[in-house]
Amino acid sequence: MNGEILKLSSQEQAEMMNISPDYVRISMAAAIELGLKPGKIHGCGCGCINLLQNYPEGCFANCSYCGLARERPGLAEENSFIRVDWPLFPTDLVAEKIADKETESTVGRVCIAQVQDHRANDDLLEMTRRIRKYAQKVPISALAMATLLDKNILQEIKKAGADIIGIGMDAATEEIFYNTRGKGA
Repeated sequence: MNGEILKLSSQEQAEMMNISPDYVRISMAAAIELGLKPGKIHGCGCGCINLLQNYPEGCFANCSYCGLARERPGLAEENSFIRVDWPLFPTDLVAEKIADKETESTVGRVCIAQVQDHRANDDLLEMTRRIRKYAQKVPISALAMATLLDKNILQEIKKAGADIIGIGMDAATEEIFYNTRGKGA
């Protein structure tokens, strides 16, 4: 079965396995704000819609502080980013809901976060385009993995519709970076 899946195109894999760019994890607060999950946020709204790429293997980085670290016990789909559920939804549905909220001016920005994966750059571009297609005015920030970047991909992220690009460097030296993020990702 896995051999058959690997013969499929990235698009076919995404559709079959609920992975990015066709599916995205979304913070529980954002899911509530967008009406995708029941609940209320008491005392404030959710001004930032946080989105996270999703792959069955999880993230190949090994960040000491992250619930998605590759050496974290358990299955990748069971791990949580920051100790709360990040439910999975179709990217286009999330984009439509963001556009609905954009007209109400309740979304301050959208942040699309990468994970360490060989598909992450292409999928970040596609996810950014999809959000921008539906929500043309809301600021989009792309949170990119430093280990996946070069000048060309930064320019492509901007061209895809990101207003802000954040780069998760997490350290001032290479040694501290590898101690914090894990080597070999």
